[in-house]
Formats: sequence, C-alpha cells, structure tokens
Amino acid sequence: MRARLTAHLPHWLCPGLLIILLVACQKPPEDPVPLVFIHGIKGSALTDDQGKLHWLTLGQAMGFSKSRITLPTEWKDDIQARDALKPSGILEGVYVIPRLVGEKVYDPFLRAASGMNRPFYAFAYDWRRDNLENLDLFIKFLKETSAANGNKKIQVVAHSMGGLITRAALAQSPELFHSVVFAGVPFNGGVGFFPDVHAGVPVAFNKTVLSPEVLFTFPSVYTLFPVKGSRVFDGEDELGLDFYNPDDWGKYKLGLFALELVSPAQGQHLRLSLKHGKEFRRLVSRPVNADVPVYVVLAKNTPTLARVLRNGPKSTRGYDFDTSPREPGDGRVLERDAIPPDLKHTVLVSEEGHSELLNDVRVQELIRSTGLK
Repeated sequence: MRARLTAHLPHWLCPGLLIILLVACQKPPEDPVPLVFIHGIKGSALTDDQGKLHWLTLGQAMGFSKSRITLPTEWKDDIQARDALKPSGILEGVYVIPRLVGEKVYDPFLRAASGMNRPFYAFAYDWRRDNLENLDLFIKFLKETSAANGNKKIQVVAHSMGGLITRAALAQSPELFHSVVFAGVPFNGGVGFFPDVHAGVPVAFNKTVLSPEVLFTFPSVYTLFPVKGSRVFDGEDELGLDFYNPDDWGKYKLGLFALELVSPAQGQHLRLSLKHGKEFRRLVSRPVNADVPVYVVLAKNTPTLARVLRNGPKSTRGYDFDTSPREPGDGRVLERDAIPPDLKHTVLVSEEGHSELLNDVRVQELIRSTGLK
C-alpha cells in the first residue's frame, strides 16, 4: 500500500504522447482566473517538525502502526493547545497497487486542475483543529493568492468540510471570489458523521487511529452536525437533541459518554469545542452580500444515513446505524443537506461517492468552463 501526497505542484507528465500534444496545443486563457482548492476532513497530510509523516502512513493504513494523531484537550485563552503536527500537502490517494487498487481520494482532480492552464493552488489545513482558526487562515490564504495574481478574484473549489469554511469566508470576504464550486458540503449538517464519533471509523485495516477517543479531541468534527431542531432519531417526534449543547451529550450518552470515560478536563474541552462549533455554524449561515456564481455538486444514488435508531437490533452502545433509515445522498451527505439553503446556485448531479465527487470528469469540465472570464 502506498500513500501519495501533493501540495499544488503541476503533474506535467501525462501518459501518452497524444495527451501531451493536446495539452501543449491548448490555448491558455488571455486573463486566467486563479483556482484554489480546499479539501475536506482527513484531506491533508500531517507531519512533525522533522518531516516525519503521521497521517496517512502505510503502517496506519495496514493497522501495524500505533501512531496517534490525538490533539491535546487543554485550552488557554480560548485556544486549544497544539501538538507537533502540521499540514504538509493534500492527500492524493492510498493504493495497495499504485493507481490500480486503493482509494483515489483527490488524485484525478488534482491532475486535472493542474492541467487547466491557470494558476492553481491548494490550501492544506489541519482538519482536526478549530474551524474558526481554519477560517482565518483560509481568508488570509485567499488574500495572499489574489495579491500574487494582480488582485484578481479567485475561483474556489471546496469539498465537504472545506465547503463550510468556504461558505463562511464567502460571507465575510465576498470581494475575493470569482465563483465557487461546492462538492458534497453538509450545509445543514447531518447525522452521517455521528457513527464516527460514537463508534469510530476504520481507516483501511486500522480501527484505532480514528477511534471515538481520538475524534473526541478534534473540534472540527463538531461542526458537521445538524443544528437544533433537526430530526435525529427515527420513530420519535422528539427534536430536543442539540448537538451543540454539552449537557445533551451526557443526557443522550453520545460518543465517549456512552463509555462513561469523560473526565472533568475532557468535559471542559467538549464545552469549548461545541461553543466554537456553534459560533462557526453561525458564520456559515450569514448572508452573502454579493452576486457570486455558485455551483453545487451532489449525488443522490447512494443510500445515506438520515436518522438514527435508538436501541435497535444492531446497536452500538445504544445506537443502531445499520438498520437506521437512509435517504438519497453520496454516502456521507444527504442530497437535501448538500444544497445551500440561502444561496442562488446551479446543481450538477454526480454518480460518484462522497470522497470522489471532484474526480467526476463532468465536474472537472464545470470547473474549467466556469473559471473562464
């Protein structure tokens, strides 16, 4: 198995002479619009100060490595303590056999974007940390990118959680945007991410690297949940669960609370994470005072978790994710949740799953054509 990583370097060596000639003969746009990509959760590599890779390594994927990517749960002056890891590039793909067997992740999209004869940049951020931090860093990145390209407006392509960051940036600094392509973005939140924090999510053969104990320490994951008033439980009219109320995590025995593993210090971490998550969600829902073209990429051919069955026949610590109701979506985000509720937009329906929406050639053509002046 091999994990391939990239930042924003072009892939000029295309397979086949014909493809090389076609790319070489393409006429560059006279006034190209810069293109910026922002990835979703788990979408960047994490390395330490010595350049050692900690996410995603061969050992982690195969289940051999004991390496952990847990964040400290201590906070000071309303800022979470840092560990030694930093983002070092976009995760291209994880392959058992190079380019044949494995998960493509962003590899095909990055290759296509690098060949569009436009300035192309990828924003790699620490997807574990507070999205209020990531929002500030992203706006700064956009400003620097615009300045480096003659103060031009930027086309942003945003995937999953990166789309939430982009939506908040669009409201705060619309003057930076030429257009936006949102792909698989949980605008309304959703319960599709609840199994991760409650039961953990395997990474290839590794069942511990993203366990509930690890995910609990990531403030970013709490921004993926629906706001209060959403129907969460199947067969119940109750709308009382508020994912952004720390008391409800204890009341409904969510995540680590089902194991009774939460210490007072961890409880304080959760309170601050949810406080910041709720504020971030508020920024995501602010109005956009500009006419910026918006394109939405979604899928509706994969049954996606819509509500959670409590104490069902296949429950894990009180919640049954296997027999719970499913609705059309991309496997992670429901079709209805992937639509921005307050933005005029154009929809492209893809047949790809959540992690590979941007690898759809029709989506890549949409990005290319809408990025032309």
